[in-house]
Amino acid sequence: MILKELMINVHRRYMKYSTITANLKGGLGNQLFIYATARALAYRSNGKLILDPSALHYDHIYNRKLILNNFNVRYDTLLQHVNKTIYELNRIRYKLFEWGLFRSNNYLTDKNPEDSLRKLYYWKGGKVRLNGYWQSEDFFKDFSSEIVKDLTVINGNFLKKTDIAQKILATTNSVFLHIRSYREVPGKQDGSFALPMIYFENAIKAAQYLIPNPHFFLFSDDHDWVSTKLKLPKNIEISIINNNNTASSSEIYDFYLMTICQHGIVANSSYSWWSGWLCEQRNANEGKQSLIFCPPNTNNPIFYPIRWKKIELL
Repeated sequence: MILKELMINVHRRYMKYSTITANLKGGLGNQLFIYATARALAYRSNGKLILDPSALHYDHIYNRKLILNNFNVRYDTLLQHVNKTIYELNRIRYKLFEWGLFRSNNYLTDKNPEDSLRKLYYWKGGKVRLNGYWQSEDFFKDFSSEIVKDLTVINGNFLKKTDIAQKILATTNSVFLHIRSYREVPGKQDGSFALPMIYFENAIKAAQYLIPNPHFFLFSDDHDWVSTKLKLPKNIEISIINNNNTASSSEIYDFYLMTICQHGIVANSSYSWWSGWLCEQRNANEGKQSLIFCPPNTNNPIFYPIRWKKIELL
């Protein structure tokens, strides 16, 4: 805490007035990673935070929309999207930076996560644009408590009163089980981009071994697909959460419900990652310990926190 306060005071005294512009892109999980990294950099530098949603406006494959405003996020400016020509020119310019053909102190990318981490913490201030997904808590963990507050769901008090939320909160050792099919990915409608079911089956066994009398709450983007793939043990307590036909149907609702569980089994998804991380942080704030189970690290060596329980895919 003392080191953190010293860092803030040094930045505020010696850094130039700073402006951090973050390119928003991807779904909810990626938007949260981008926001958290940019917000933490703004905290360190006492700078302004500007969010640029242009990439979302021109996402004609997945049709992602701005979802951040469902949370108590704090920023100074939300830009209007630029026109198509400027957007494409900017994309080319960003690629040239990433390929090393040009250098700029006003542009940071996460192409090399560990190198990007060093650059973020040694940034000298001024104006900078962040372009990447920033998928690691290492980019913002020095301001974890502030990020948790920012990522409180705006209508959380309403969602907390729903029957499903009350059931989860009343359940001792609740464990969310999130299985994502990725069937919306072009060319992957067969679910081949998803984790193998053996991962989830092994994670369930690990949870049953480490957690007394766990009660699993199953969330998925495709329950019919899961029902044909997943082999559940006979001695399992499980509730299948399917909000597709309810008035509360939304990815925010499922997301909120997962974060109020005691423990979690995450899929290979940034959306799932954030459900696990916020679940863990919320419980820690209440003096409880969470176990979060995850697959082995991806090609990003700092994606999953080292304290999470790694489950093999065999």
